[in-house]
Amino acid sequence: MKSKNALLSVGLVSLVTAAAFENMAATAALGAIGSAFHTTTQLSMVLTSYLLAEIIGVVALSELAKSKGPRFSLLIGGIIFQFGLVMSALSPSIWFLVAARAAQGIGGGSFGSVAYVVINDHYSSASRPRIFFAFSTAWVVPSLVAPALSGYVANRFGWQWVFLLVVPLAMAAMLLTQYGLRNSHHQARKDLDRSQSLKRISYAVLLAGGVFISLRSLSQIPHYWALIAIVPG
Repeated sequence: MKSKNALLSVGLVSLVTAAAFENMAATAALGAIGSAFHTTTQLSMVLTSYLLAEIIGVVALSELAKSKGPRFSLLIGGIIFQFGLVMSALSPSIWFLVAARAAQGIGGGSFGSVAYVVINDHYSSASRPRIFFAFSTAWVVPSLVAPALSGYVANRFGWQWVFLLVVPLAMAAMLLTQYGLRNSHHQARKDLDRSQSLKRISYAVLLAGGVFISLRSLSQIPHYWALIAIVPG
């Protein structure tokens, strides 16, 4: 049981590390990305699209975990996250990259919210502080290493490799997590209302979409007429 929890812990922390490293690395590689696509005005959306999509991913994959179980939800989230990484590296345009980053955000949304469900189900009260501490460390270490490493990789090999280098880490983390949860059995909640789940997901989409509209409107200054869109946003 202890070895199983150890593998599960490594898998969960690695998932958070992969998401943290990718976020820090993408920020550091923005200069190279801007040079490749000859733009500076759209670079902010490369970062923002991940965060806005993460709002949707947190809600959607949490709802999926209620009906299908956290193991299935983490599997779907991991696949979407890795798909977004590969598509980011293959992006032919800046807006394709923005969309690929959004896919990463949707997948990455499961790494925090659904992981907490796993911790609640598989860890004792005494061991939870240690795994939460490990989650915090999983953000600290990438913040120290990722900017310098991604800057070097982007300048030496190309910005695409900043995303591709995260794929093996994300894949290994997903496989470890799935292995650690292999014997877990999920029983769907009998009181689960799918219409309420869809409503919560719709609210998340509206929130993310509203923030996106507002940010795009602000970027149109001095075209003040575009600021009208902030109101519905």
